[in-house]
Amino acid sequence: MVLHTKEYPVPRTPPVKVDYLGHEYRDFNFEMGEIEVRMSCMTEFNGEHYIFGGDVGDASTGDATGSIYQMAKIDGCGLKKMPDLPFSFTQGTCGTYQWTTDTKKVVLCFDAITSIPVSSPRNCHTWDGENFETITGSKQYHIQIRFGTYKGNPIAIGDGYAGHNKVEIMNINTEDGTHTWSDAASWPFRFSYSQYSIISEADRVITFGGHCHYQAPFELDEVTEYKNDEWTLLGRLNRSRFGGAAISNGLEVMILGGTPRNNPRPDVMTESWPMWETGPNDFNSTDTRHGLYQGAYDKWPEVINVPFDFCSGPNPN
Repeated sequence: MVLHTKEYPVPRTPPVKVDYLGHEYRDFNFEMGEIEVRMSCMTEFNGEHYIFGGDVGDASTGDATGSIYQMAKIDGCGLKKMPDLPFSFTQGTCGTYQWTTDTKKVVLCFDAITSIPVSSPRNCHTWDGENFETITGSKQYHIQIRFGTYKGNPIAIGDGYAGHNKVEIMNINTEDGTHTWSDAASWPFRFSYSQYSIISEADRVITFGGHCHYQAPFELDEVTEYKNDEWTLLGRLNRSRFGGAAISNGLEVMILGGTPRNNPRPDVMTESWPMWETGPNDFNSTDTRHGLYQGAYDKWPEVINVPFDFCSGPNPN
């Protein structure tokens, strides 16, 4: 299921279910309410999916704040609003990690508002299901990225503000719940890297597409893997895209949404990649039947695997 926005930008990008063949299902009942998911971050925590932050508002309408303090969760066939965050959070990234041997926490980093000023400490936050805590952030900017999970730890790849390809890992000491940041091998394929989609497995992360500040082509099609502490180019997508999403069922990856540069409403075909078909000669990403409506699902739609009959939906488009 893809979650994005209720009514902005036009056209509306309401919830949609997409199977791994690319068929889209819109005839199902999932209520967004007043929740906007665009530019938010969603993670699973203790069996429930939570949404943190969102898009900035429009000052001309009297709502400059928008959804940047928003918090919500999936509740049945809809989203349920929760008390506001105690900090702003837009275009940030999050994930759920083992914090101590018997405790997990949500880690939230790289809010685009508070992380950008030069004097900013670039703090992150944790949430244990009840309370938020401010913790030490990274050395580098990592704006407009998505966390991966590498060997159980958050990995931050590149940046879309200062524009670099540096990689940092938050090393969580589960014995005492402390953490440190360490440098990892830089993403070697461009000088800067951001707005990719990412999936994580036990011993590797894989990134799809993205954006580069400094080298043409600015919109990217690379599929890259970080494993054994080094980067490998696995192949290339059929369509360059950034600001999209990727999701895996363990055998296949679906890459959807996003947009190429200078074309805010393209038809960007959803792609499906069988994960066993990899390498320069064998990588095979296939265009599916559809692309999300007019390519409008950009700026990080959120995706989760759900049962086929989740909240009903009998017929594909």
